[in-house]
Amino acid sequence: MTAVARDLERDVEASRARLDGTLDRLQARLNPSAIVEEVVGTARRSEAGAAFYDGALHVVRHNPLSVFLIAEGVMLLLRQVTRPSAGVYRADRDPDVRMPLQ
Repeated sequence: MTAVARDLERDVEASRARLDGTLDRLQARLNPSAIVEEVVGTARRSEAGAAFYDGALHVVRHNPLSVFLIAEGVMLLLRQVTRPSAGVYRADRDPDVRMPLQ
């Protein structure tokens, strides 16, 4: 192997190592917990965001069951709103056509 080929091979290996490091840093920043931490950190740096965050944290810590039940109710409501119900489809059908019961 010539000196030029060895130099090129060394340069390629160095480039791969830098690329691996860059990809590792990007993966670390793009995981869900890091994104949430960044958003929360940005919100806490503003005065209004800090007050809201601290108040919400206080409520969650002192009323965990209430917060859980409210969150569950909101999730059920969103699920009901976003999925089409059988009543919507039956209203569009021809009343003379009988569909078998399921």
